Amino acid sequence: MGTWPTVVDLSGLGMSVRGLPVISASQEIMRCYGSTPDELIEYVEEVFSGSEWAEIGVELQSVGRGSVETRLRPWGDARAWHLDFFPASWTEHPYDRVPAGRRAEVAAYVDTVASILDGRLRESDLRAVAAEGGAAAVDRLVRGRVERLDQRHAALDALHGSLVDESLRLPRWALDFMLCEVETLNADREWLGAAVVAYHHGSAGRRPENVFGGVSFVFTAGAVDLARGHRAHTPGSGPAALEQLVRDAEAKEAGLRACPDGGA
Repeated sequence: MGTWPTVVDLSGLGMSVRGLPVISASQEIMRCYGSTPDELIEYVEEVFSGSEWAEIGVELQSVGRGSVETRLRPWGDARAWHLDFFPASWTEHPYDRVPAGRRAEVAAYVDTVASILDGRLRESDLRAVAAEGGAAAVDRLVRGRVERLDQRHAALDALHGSLVDESLRLPRWALDFMLCEVETLNADREWLGAAVVAYHHGSAGRRPENVFGGVSFVFTAGAVDLARGHRAHTPGSGPAALEQLVRDAEAKEAGLRACPDGGA
């Protein structure tokens, strides 16, 4: 079908939802459902004419469309819609336990993190970069990854602060969500550290297992104990479980690039 621009102009279709025109769409939506104007219009009507959607902040989002949700976001002065995918599913763990009234806060966090996720580096990746650009290129790459990890931590810190109650405690659903996120963030940090150590000093065996030990993420309004979360939520232990986190994250990234329900 060719390559779509990042934002596709839909203003000529005359499509509207809740009295506002849908004037643009993302490249990903068009790749999945935009082979013809009629197909796209039919898809949007199907999603937002039934009962399986919700207002989440200022957005309209499907609920349970697959590995990602379809959404309409205010465009420009909020008198029109932009159509795209929300990079998570409200019916899959850990998002399925988020109360409807708190989805907007979690959605903002998910969007922030999705914009800076960039996969996990291996020793082989660093050696490939070094072969092309030398040590300076490796240094730039690693520094960029460290900066993104710090940005993710800051986003999680902000979410944590918005979810604690007056006594600085997290509701049970929020604790479960935070545990999943800190486990993933910590595994990403360990993966990067292991790649850098192996690149500079050779393999030191399996990556560190302090993700399964006494590790806490300290936030402005409190701390989340990682070891307790693993006992509660992660079956098994040791290197195999850590590698499963990597496989899950890579599968999630692949899912975000694919159509959520098998669209072409």
